[in-house]
Amino acid sequence: MRLNQITDLALALAFITILTLTLTGTLTLAVVEGKSMEPLLWTGDVVIVYKPNEISVGDVVIYKGRGNYVIHRVIEVRDNCYLIKGDNNPLPDGCIPKELITGKVLSIGNSVIKIPGIGYLTLLMRSWAR
Repeated sequence: MRLNQITDLALALAFITILTLTLTGTLTLAVVEGKSMEPLLWTGDVVIVYKPNEISVGDVVIYKGRGNYVIHRVIEVRDNCYLIKGDNNPLPDGCIPKELITGKVLSIGNSVIKIPGIGYLTLLMRSWAR
């Protein structure tokens, strides 16, 4: 097999695995909207979210905010909440209760797994629905 064929096969298997895990509810895909996590995440990026066993300082999480979901980074772990802040925000969001955290953004090491720009179609459809 050539390197291109191996790469194509690996990408196809990764796509099928992610699709299967998404359809079974193990993973969720989320579209980034806004500038609060730039330069790590940009509007239109798609991230993979899962239910973690543990959340630590430095993790990028998603939580239920006032009427919408927010993707920001944990900067401090407290007893009943997480202090969370967008990388591009001057101030933290506050201490978010642990039960409002819906998931953690998938990463390998310190690198968040994202699909750049593919979420623009979803954002466009949302804007038409408003």
